[in-house]
Amino acid sequence: EARYEAKQYQRPFHLVPGLTSRPWHDTRHFPWVSTLESKWERIRDEAIAALNREVWPPVRGQVGLTMGKGIWRELVMLGEGSEYGREVCPETASLLDAILAAKALGEAKGSCGNAIFALLAPGTTLSPHCGPTNTRLTCHLGLRVPPSCGIRVGSEERCWEEGKCLIFDDSWEHEVWNNSSEQRVVLLINFWHPELPHERWTEMAEEIYDGFYDDDEEEDVVENNEHDHAKD
Repeated sequence: EARYEAKQYQRPFHLVPGLTSRPWHDTRHFPWVSTLESKWERIRDEAIAALNREVWPPVRGQVGLTMGKGIWRELVMLGEGSEYGREVCPETASLLDAILAAKALGEAKGSCGNAIFALLAPGTTLSPHCGPTNTRLTCHLGLRVPPSCGIRVGSEERCWEEGKCLIFDDSWEHEVWNNSSEQRVVLLINFWHPELPHERWTEMAEEIYDGFYDDDEEEDVVENNEHDHAKD
């Protein structure tokens, strides 16, 4: 597999050399994906019921990505602010708790990742940006996917499918669009990179929270054009 090197598309603030680096990851390498996909209709039903109950809040920092056109909303399911989401979507919460790398990241110091139901309103585009660190990956489970929606990571575009997962490295430049007249809803899950040893998870979370690298490690930091704690 390709290892990290300076690339046009990968520009995280926080970089750990040596982790396998590619924009898209094969979902077959993650055993919990099949469980999510087998339960996707129940997950979708909980999300839609919660959406019908009340309007979800905008994702923090989303105006810088939407450029004030359209809106990106969330219902937090793991991490800071997840109490309500877990109460109204208990089966989804239980499924997420079973994904150790996601639960640990959501509970980590500084909220360097979480899990959310992510709603992209009709006509919304999230402009190209990079996530903050290459120590995590992101999973999207398609729940409500109208036509004319898509995501680009690196140079490759893909579309969601209802009931199917996509896994990508959000430290690579990515953009998302919903050019339809309907809402797009996915379950978004950040989780620790599988090559990052469990015993380093706490260390990494603290490093990210405390300001990434010390001065003598600055040469390993790649400047990013957008820093947001959430993902799309």
